[in-house]
Amino acid sequence: MIKTMLKIFFLMFVVLIFFACSSYKLKYIGDSNQVCLYGFKITPDECSQIVMIYRMKHLKVIKKTVDGYYKDDQYYYVVDSFFGSTAYGAMKNGIKVNGYTGEVYDRKTQKWLPNPLNE
Repeated sequence: MIKTMLKIFFLMFVVLIFFACSSYKLKYIGDSNQVCLYGFKITPDECSQIVMIYRMKHLKVIKKTVDGYYKDDQYYYVVDSFFGSTAYGAMKNGIKVNGYTGEVYDRKTQKWLPNPLNE
């Protein structure tokens, strides 16, 4: 009886995890060497410049590796793809850039910073 209940619980847990992981609506659009335009007002090239400026000003980091670019209906998500990038990693840890305004979401302060290209 207990084994059957555990099996049912485990099966429900696996199904829940499967649906949770497959519900990301992010689309991989390439790395920083090959991104192309996808209809935002901010082009992927401008997004790359925004991320570079954000990293230098706020994170005090200069990147030497390639970034992975993801997007949903409103945002770009830029993530370091040195060890490989995933939609979940981009959404959780990536730099979030508004595709229409170019604002960058600062995860530390949890506030939107203005587009650094307009400063």
